[in-house]
Amino acid sequence: MHHAASTLRKQLLSEGFAILRSVVDKRVAAHWDDRFERTLPLWAHECDVPLSSYLSAVCRWKTPNPLITEMAQQLGSLAQPQVAAAVGKPVRLSGSGIFRKSVHAPTGTHAHQDASYRWKPKQDPSSDHYGSTKWAEDGEWYAFSSWLALTDVGQQGALEVLPRSHLGEVSVRPDFLEPDFVDRAATQHWKQNAVTLQVKAGDMLIFDAKLWHSSSSITHFDDNTRRTALALRWETDEAMPLPPSPNVDPMKYGMETSGAHIKAAMLHLLEKSNHPSRGELSTARSEQVFAACLQHDVFTKNKHILEDPATVEKLLRRYMLLRKAGGMHNATAQNEMVWEPLFRALVRPVLHM
Repeated sequence: MHHAASTLRKQLLSEGFAILRSVVDKRVAAHWDDRFERTLPLWAHECDVPLSSYLSAVCRWKTPNPLITEMAQQLGSLAQPQVAAAVGKPVRLSGSGIFRKSVHAPTGTHAHQDASYRWKPKQDPSSDHYGSTKWAEDGEWYAFSSWLALTDVGQQGALEVLPRSHLGEVSVRPDFLEPDFVDRAATQHWKQNAVTLQVKAGDMLIFDAKLWHSSSSITHFDDNTRRTALALRWETDEAMPLPPSPNVDPMKYGMETSGAHIKAAMLHLLEKSNHPSRGELSTARSEQVFAACLQHDVFTKNKHILEDPATVEKLLRRYMLLRKAGGMHNATAQNEMVWEPLFRALVRPVLHM
């Protein structure tokens, strides 16, 4: 046992990642996976939508969601001794979240370092902003991330890591919503050097928070294609440096500004349609602005600006559902589910003509 932990520790230090096999029994993993899947229809019902609509709007749930908190406490307590042995020092659970890929949310996750998001912006998941431009003092501090598979993960949806990339500096966090964003995982260097990590249910991937990693898309489906993993973040007593602060341009569509741009685009369309309460709605929530747009058939009336008004309405309904699920279930979306298609269908043609 000591020799195995020493080997894992050496790999974690040199390569930036390691695989801990059978951290939890596969039956325990299956139990929590089943409990999570049985809860999803209840959450969809609380949002007054079909399950398929709910899962098209959100694919990640995090603490303090009560179920995720309970799951993290139970599985984290089982994993903590092995994580501490691999790290070589005491660790404490810092935060957690569930990531779920399926036919409803199949897209991969862009390459990034968790460390660059370590001090996350303070954010209200139901507000008009993805976050704020001020870094939170009470954000998550963690030196290591882990990824506990609740389902078997083959090539599809697997985590990809760039070995030894944790030895470099922490970059400014990639803003995957910026129109000119270039995903490092799409580069030739990544394709030639990244390693795909396939695991079984109950296995855990652990990696340095500075390691560059991404996840692949799911492209081939059958009725049971799904990839679910519990992310557990681990902090140590070691002081963590402040990551570089992003330079947020309020005029540019991005993680901190997307909500304001989406709302501004709807207000602009209302103005084009001579809506009498456009000025009053400027201080209203996005839900009220969207309701006014629907009431006055604003999207159809502006089909000379919008290439596909029906798609805009569909995406905005998904966006409003995302905001609702964020407030109720601490849920959020990932790449290409909501924000990017809304930029292409609504924000760009309206505000960037």
